[in-house]
Amino acid sequence: YTDLVIIHYANYEATRLNMLAKRYPVSADGKDNRHRVELLGRRLLDLYGLIRRAMYLPFWSYSIKDVAPGLASLPTPGGQGRGHEWLNFADQDALQTRMRSDGWRESDIQQATAHVEAVAGELGFDVPTILDAAATRGVLWYEQYCLTDKPIWKYLTNVYNADDLVATQRLY
Repeated sequence: YTDLVIIHYANYEATRLNMLAKRYPVSADGKDNRHRVELLGRRLLDLYGLIRRAMYLPFWSYSIKDVAPGLASLPTPGGQGRGHEWLNFADQDALQTRMRSDGWRESDIQQATAHVEAVAGELGFDVPTILDAAATRGVLWYEQYCLTDKPIWKYLTNVYNADDLVATQRLY
C-alpha cells in the first residue's frame, strides 16, 4: 500500500489515532503502535486544511456540513454538481421508507421506530429532532447503541457515517 492515501475532513482522525497510540503504545502482538500511527499519519490528507488554505468561501463556516452542500452554489470547476445534500430524516415516515429500501422487515421497522419514539420522549425531544442528522445527534445515536444494543441506533450511526463519507468524496 505504498500509494495509500486516507482522506478525511478536519483533525478528528489524526487526533484520535495519536490518542489511541498513547493509550495503547504496544499492540497485543508486541508491535510499537506509536510508530505505526506515525507511519499512518503520513498518509492522511486533511481536506479541511487544504480548503482553508486554498479557498475563501462565502459560507457561514468551513464545517463540512456547510462546505459540502455549499459547493453546488459556486461556479465551475469547483461548484456546479460538486455539492452534497445531507441526508435528513424529516420524520418517522422518512426513516421507515429508508429502512424498507435497505431491506428491514416490517415488524423490525415498527419495533425500531417505536423505540426511537420512546427514547425521544425520555430525553425530552420530539422525533424529528432526535432524527436530525447533526454531529451531536450522531454521537447520541452511537451512545444509545452502546447502552441499548438496539439495531436502530447502529443503523442510524452507519447511515450518518456513510453520508459523511459521500460528502468527503464529493469534496475530494
